[in-house]
Amino acid sequence: MGGLVSAMQWFALLAKLALPLSRWYGNFYIVVLAILLWYKTHVFTYTIDAVAEEAVVLFFFAVLLHSRLALLGRGYGTKRASILMLVTWLGPVVAFIYGFHLSYQVYVLQLDVILASVGLGSLMLEAVLIAVLGLVLADNLAERLVLLLGSGATVAAGVVLGLLHLSLESSTAFPDQDQPTTVSMR
Repeated sequence: MGGLVSAMQWFALLAKLALPLSRWYGNFYIVVLAILLWYKTHVFTYTIDAVAEEAVVLFFFAVLLHSRLALLGRGYGTKRASILMLVTWLGPVVAFIYGFHLSYQVYVLQLDVILASVGLGSLMLEAVLIAVLGLVLADNLAERLVLLLGSGATVAAGVVLGLLHLSLESSTAFPDQDQPTTVSMR
């Protein structure tokens, strides 16, 4: 039993170390995506609706990400499993927005794919670390179950979105054609 407690304490330490890295990457990601959105509006043809949609998604993603990380910091600081349960259930929502940036923007650049993939991977790793820390902090079986289900939902959402991106990237509507055809209407 002593080895198991020691391993859980190491996971808890890793989870605490992941918080500053998550905060740094979250800020970096939002700033770079805002710059990329500005860049794409100047290089590519965007309708005002598409720019507004992507700007609003980015704004709400920033609010959600910072709220989630603030709750995570509070959960670590107070050592309360109830706060960590809320954080784990915000994870799938964050994963879906990373998935939007990964595949569903009007123009998805390779840098978008790299940044969103790193964010999605770190979110899934964070979910596993939170689950282990939550297992140490939880007082009863119900809290442990909610933590495990929330972390599992976050990891599952990340895996599904990653696989969905891979399936979209490998398929094309015109398999015999390297470049899409531009059609102009008169």
